[in-house]
Amino acid sequence: MGGIFRSPVLVPVKSIAAATTLSPGDSGVILVANTGAMTITLPPAAVSRGVNYKFIKTTAASAITLDGNASETINGATTSALMNAQWEATEIVCDGSAWYIVGTAS
Repeated sequence: MGGIFRSPVLVPVKSIAAATTLSPGDSGVILVANTGAMTITLPPAAVSRGVNYKFIKTTAASAITLDGNASETINGATTSALMNAQWEATEIVCDGSAWYIVGTAS
């Protein structure tokens, strides 16, 4: 009799190097290699319930700002200026009406 075999859970990984607007399909790990200050705009919360992004800043360049779609919020604010240092990480999740930071690491 064999043991239980479980397949590994694969997490999508996307790399970006310029300002962009994400889609719910980009959910997963986002590697950010910016060379200057940049803004990442989140998709509309209404179509993003359960979407989770884990941002990892791979360069020592300028700060990254996360921006909610239109007037949507991240922890109650329309923008969140985060991630100034190389290897800093931020995880966010959407409940269908707003975005929430659930973890940061540096």
